[in-house]
Amino acid sequence: MSVRVRRGATALLALSVLCLTAACGGGGEEGRPAADAPAASAEPLTAERMAAAVLVLGDLPSGWAKTSAPTSEEPPPRAAEPECQPLADMLGSRVGGAEAGGSADFQQDGGRAELTQQVFTFPGSGAADRVAAIGEAVEACPTVNVTVEGSEVPVKIARTDVPKIGQSSQSFSMTLAFAPGAEVTADLVVAQEGTGFTRVAFVNDGGAEAGKARADLVTRVGDRFVEGVRG
Repeated sequence: MSVRVRRGATALLALSVLCLTAACGGGGEEGRPAADAPAASAEPLTAERMAAAVLVLGDLPSGWAKTSAPTSEEPPPRAAEPECQPLADMLGSRVGGAEAGGSADFQQDGGRAELTQQVFTFPGSGAADRVAAIGEAVEACPTVNVTVEGSEVPVKIARTDVPKIGQSSQSFSMTLAFAPGAEVTADLVVAQEGTGFTRVAFVNDGGAEAGKARADLVTRVGDRFVEGVRG
């Protein structure tokens, strides 16, 4: 698979950027216990708080480099099935009802592995509601056809097992079939802490070691996200 195809997949899976976070367990809806967290505010995060919740190069192991993903002015992706739209939203650069914050892109081994994160904020319970809606869509939509940049792309959805993040999180993979024999799989995590929302995409051609690397990266992103949101 070419680097260009992988970069295209990451751009589609995060056009502005995604990523995520810490604790322990599977790809469920509950994150780390909230007992040790300060009382959550329903106020949206400030720009400074969102920027602090984004992964920086120093948080990653050696071998990673900061890069940038292409952006697009195309219409937001649309799912053929309405109940699957929360998943289609994860392929676009914007999240409806949210204010976008900071973002970051990284790659390793000449683009063999790629990581992208974006942080948003919602008013009130919007961040938690969005994570819950994505979890429901993962259950309802093992496959979904998504129109991206004018083309319909079949997408397969499957839950993944990674450390949990924040107060609630979901983890799953999205396999995009651009053409026969040209599939790209990205692992995604979405998480909520207070009014903060983050999404992360990880693409890795590293075989058996990819799962171990993914769990480590989720932990690193999660720690940064939660710390940044809490201040």
